[in-house]
Amino acid sequence: MNTYGHLPLNAPERDAPDDALRSPLDDIYIDYLMSKRRESPEFDFKLIIDTSRYRFAEVAKDIFAMANYGGGYIVVGFKETETGRFDPVGLPPDFHVDQADLQQKFNAYTSEAFAFGYREFDYLIKDESRRFAVIQVPAATIPLTPKYDGIVRLPDGREKSAFHRGVPLIRRGTQSARASPAELEWVKKQAEQAEYRISLVSGNPDRIDEVLYSTMFEVREVPATVFSARLSGEQVPFNAAREAPFVTQTSYLYSFEDPSRGPLRPFIKEKAVERHEVKTWLADKDRRNLILWLLDSCLLWEGRQRGMYEFRKRLYFPLREGEERRRESWPGVTKGASRVVAVMMFASQLGERVGVHPAAEVHFTLIDDKLYLRLSPTYVLTRDGRHVRRGEEEGTVITRLSHDDYNAIFLRNLLFWVSKLGGAQGKFRLAGGTIEVDANPMTARLDTGIRADRPGLAAVKLEMSARQEES
Repeated sequence: MNTYGHLPLNAPERDAPDDALRSPLDDIYIDYLMSKRRESPEFDFKLIIDTSRYRFAEVAKDIFAMANYGGGYIVVGFKETETGRFDPVGLPPDFHVDQADLQQKFNAYTSEAFAFGYREFDYLIKDESRRFAVIQVPAATIPLTPKYDGIVRLPDGREKSAFHRGVPLIRRGTQSARASPAELEWVKKQAEQAEYRISLVSGNPDRIDEVLYSTMFEVREVPATVFSARLSGEQVPFNAAREAPFVTQTSYLYSFEDPSRGPLRPFIKEKAVERHEVKTWLADKDRRNLILWLLDSCLLWEGRQRGMYEFRKRLYFPLREGEERRRESWPGVTKGASRVVAVMMFASQLGERVGVHPAAEVHFTLIDDKLYLRLSPTYVLTRDGRHVRRGEEEGTVITRLSHDDYNAIFLRNLLFWVSKLGGAQGKFRLAGGTIEVDANPMTARLDTGIRADRPGLAAVKLEMSARQEES
């Protein structure tokens, strides 16, 4: 039995014809809104709305911001959890707000009248009828600014301003904030489109200048020479990998540095070193994989020098002796930022505690005769914070951990690994400076997209700054 859904409404709505534009408060939108559990620029959840004199400004702030952003929904009857999700707990059974009163109170703050939608409804949550409300905010046809300060009285009697007279607001991530000059210009441009509706309502992509960030980084420079040498034994001892980057195949060792002059010398035959042009090998389909493999080795070696462990081309930070959680600072986006890079936690799929480590999978690749580094954020599980555990069940844990790591989160993770691998100053320098990689990911520019799905660098910086201030 379906435990989520509508109860019969007093005035049931008829389905709109297929070629008609649905009302933004039709049941089809309500079903979608009730399926959401996290806020976004278009969605804001509240436990209740208070229309009293010194509380309504909190609601008005979000209406101002959403109207300037391009529209959105405020859903009432949801309670925030410790994890940042919102649960549909419902409103008191006798809850009711008159739409005309709600509209009048908001318009008292504006110089221009602004109409929005409002609906109260019952919904089944786990076979229980619960009451909810939703405010549907359309796009403003002109930039909306308050004509009075929005005063809120706190429980202790003190007062604060939710917004200030003449200061435009906009949705930025999940916050309603003061619009920047660039954002205000976008508001003015968007307001010229009389029929504009957010993509959720219109079904059409938003017309925006969007930058898509990839996981690919352009290689600017590689060594001119690669060395090959015959091994003196069957293999090179594991500890030698800590001394210098190299790869071995059959009975040969390959390196960008002359192995006869460094720590690899004891493991090769005398007078068995040959020099080759990297450019020539990259043009040879049978040899280029050795160069790519060696480039991977150089980056993995760099990670090990920075205190990381490696597993199947995945770099991760281990827990140190006695640690249950490890944090690493990084200056790549906001000064003084930090994140958890290793933690012991209980995995319900495994029935025991495991180490969970955000990781970066690294791989150099050749596309149309151009070299790129592919850097993909992922996860590694360990038995004790250091030693990797793997298997099918472990894979389900990693899938569950990463299913929400997309867009802004994924980009932030990517920039973190760029920083920790030495790319904070705009480039990676590997193998004694002979390998240089652009530390800015490759991008593509589009004029069509979804505004809330746009994880630009500026948005990531603003979000992280806000989180730091809150903490």
